[in-house]
Amino acid sequence: MMARSRIEAARLDVIDKSRPTEIVVASKPIHAGDPFSPGNLAKKTIPVSGTGKRNIKSEDFNLLLTAKSKSEIDPGEPVLWTDVDEPFEAAGFSEMILPGHMALTLEAGSTSSFSGLVRTGDRIDFLCKSTNEWIRRIQVLSIDRHYNRSGAREPAEEVSTMTLSVTSQEGAKLSSCSREGTLSWFLRNPTDNTIDLFPASSKSSNNSIEIWKGGIPEPALLQTWSKR
Repeated sequence: MMARSRIEAARLDVIDKSRPTEIVVASKPIHAGDPFSPGNLAKKTIPVSGTGKRNIKSEDFNLLLTAKSKSEIDPGEPVLWTDVDEPFEAAGFSEMILPGHMALTLEAGSTSSFSGLVRTGDRIDFLCKSTNEWIRRIQVLSIDRHYNRSGAREPAEEVSTMTLSVTSQEGAKLSSCSREGTLSWFLRNPTDNTIDLFPASSKSSNNSIEIWKGGIPEPALLQTWSKR
């Protein structure tokens, strides 16, 4: 039975790697500085095993049409994200900041970037351990210098900074806790709009603690500690 299981797993792995997928390739010679266009790009079907993270999939074809090439690409050769000078025409970074918000950049490492898995558009909850105060659903605007979908496909090997969209109050709290070294980062699903059941005033108190189960606050389990 173990042998059959290993054989079946190997068979499924071969099938998955041989599954066809479409990538973007050059249809004619592309020189450094040339703009990408339907005239010099094409789509090519190859096995999944022949692709990597740098390959541009066919569904992202239109993103290249306002970009330029950084290198020479021969006909039939794949166009890679590292070949793209500007992934796509984007608004200035400051224009991405919502009214009433500001951009705050914090130092980030492997822990705060969740081993490099965080992406632009993700939401993060912060816990300021010095005051036991939560700061919820903070949006990630950029990771290092990447602030668009395409740039996020090729993050730096080690994230060094993360820029967040915050209100003035959130920014003041995060800056203070970051300087004190008492800030903990928690990644949440960006579509999770769970309502915080605890008012801000109750969180800042040193004699109360939040109890969460499976990511959901449990009001019935809120325990009040008496000051001694």
